[in-house]
Amino acid sequence: MIMSTTRIKHYELYGEASSSVRSATWTNSFHFERIPDRSSHFNWEIEPHVHDSFLQIFVLTKGSGDITLNGVTSTLTSPMLIIIPAQNVHSFRFAKHTDGPVITAAQQPLESLAQSVMPELAKVLARPYLVRLGQDPIADTALHNLLTSIEHEWRAHSFGHAAAGLCLLATLLLHAHRSGGSDSTVGHITRPHVVVDKFKRLVNEQFKSSEAVASYANRIGVSPGQLTRLTKQVLGLTALEVINARLVFEAERELTYTDDSIKQIAAKLGFDDEAYFSRFFKKQTQQSPLAFRQSRNS
Repeated sequence: MIMSTTRIKHYELYGEASSSVRSATWTNSFHFERIPDRSSHFNWEIEPHVHDSFLQIFVLTKGSGDITLNGVTSTLTSPMLIIIPAQNVHSFRFAKHTDGPVITAAQQPLESLAQSVMPELAKVLARPYLVRLGQDPIADTALHNLLTSIEHEWRAHSFGHAAAGLCLLATLLLHAHRSGGSDSTVGHITRPHVVVDKFKRLVNEQFKSSEAVASYANRIGVSPGQLTRLTKQVLGLTALEVINARLVFEAERELTYTDDSIKQIAAKLGFDDEAYFSRFFKKQTQQSPLAFRQSRNS
């Protein structure tokens, strides 16, 4: 099943306009709500969309529904844990009064944390997961306690709440890794998804090298036109937009969390010219790097 890319929208949070739909909000890197908070306003139907930089975790504690992920539809029955990494096109059709927590989190910080403490967790961040709950009461209690702590960090907004929330989310991913297994991955792997997965991995590894789309395509074994067609089919983005989104994401992180000069950040990201980097950043985000940094510092 091939989705029409013209119908795929890009959000940070579903249904909400964003000043920069291609980037995570580094200073507020996770969000907590419940399924009815948003779904009930859309008649319990969430249309196909994608989060470019955010992972989502749903825990169905009540109700049922269907989820369509990258064109593959699966039935949801509570209790169930659902993990949707960034850049996966998904939609929902919930039964009325379905309930459970929904966590939206910046994926790149989680990936960095996972690489530091347990690289195996990267597997949970690589593909969507559906994990059946209700089989192990002790594990389910541990998950409930984690969700309670994550909600507390979100609502309290105490000092370091984002860092604490990300650490708790990493623990939740470990819980999913333990409770799931190889048969928990959603759907079947088609050639478009294999090609796009390879491309995304290469971009994550090489985005600072200023490689062109043609270079990535050659390494994967497809033409540049084929690569863009497949990324549009799977992600709703051109291959160049995927590369640019990764560069902007890293630039925002550097501008938020380091004191490096704009010139130093430009060089880190493979730009020979500071002015060209500033024009690129402003075109993507509608803000200059300096304005972006000042807005975050304020």
